[in-house]
Amino acid sequence: KLCERFASDTPDPALVARVAAAFTRSDGDIRATLSAMFRDPGFFTAGNYRAKVKTPFELVASSLRALGAQSNGREVQLLLADLGEPLYGWQAPTGYSDLAADWVNSGALLKRMNFAVALASNRIPGTRVDLAVLGGRSGDARGQLDAALRTLLGGPVSAATRKELVARLDQPLREQLVVRGDHGVRAHALLARALAHRGQACAGGQQPVADALGEAVGQLPGQRLGGGSGQHRVR
Repeated sequence: KLCERFASDTPDPALVARVAAAFTRSDGDIRATLSAMFRDPGFFTAGNYRAKVKTPFELVASSLRALGAQSNGREVQLLLADLGEPLYGWQAPTGYSDLAADWVNSGALLKRMNFAVALASNRIPGTRVDLAVLGGRSGDARGQLDAALRTLLGGPVSAATRKELVARLDQPLREQLVVRGDHGVRAHALLARALAHRGQACAGGQQPVADALGEAVGQLPGQRLGGGSGQHRVR
């Protein structure tokens, strides 16, 4: 269960065996067991990197935090319920599932996309975001785009992803996300639009980050919402 929670929905049996051995050696000490797992080389394999899909609660909380949103929480709780994870709504003591199979389907991913667009567009009553502060207030759109990428994704992106995003800077958005028309704010609007898509991925995360960000920022139809890395937890 611990390996499923922190490493992968389908953890390597060898990793599970080593963590179980640490649990036995420590006489059930959870701190020692978790330390053994987090220090194990198997925990950091490519297959475990961003392998865990965020639950609706994790998605909403991380999105609000990443954008520095100010919220009274009321409407957000309603949206969270619509995403399938109302607060304190699971009666069994086991709590909500954190397995991708229970959260990833076309309808759920479309709702996640709609939440992201509503958040970035300041269309959630009682919740406000200031996209202009994501990467500073410099007039250079590409510099702000890079800063916003670092803020939102917590790491570098591929050259293909950045090229796709830069190409979108001068293209019109289907929705007016910001009042100001300068390119710097447009960079932030594009990144905010991509926030909930950076990882709209099926269990296993087969498609690269570039696909998800390119599709999200390009506002392509929802049929390819299965690609990406943003719905995945980042350790």
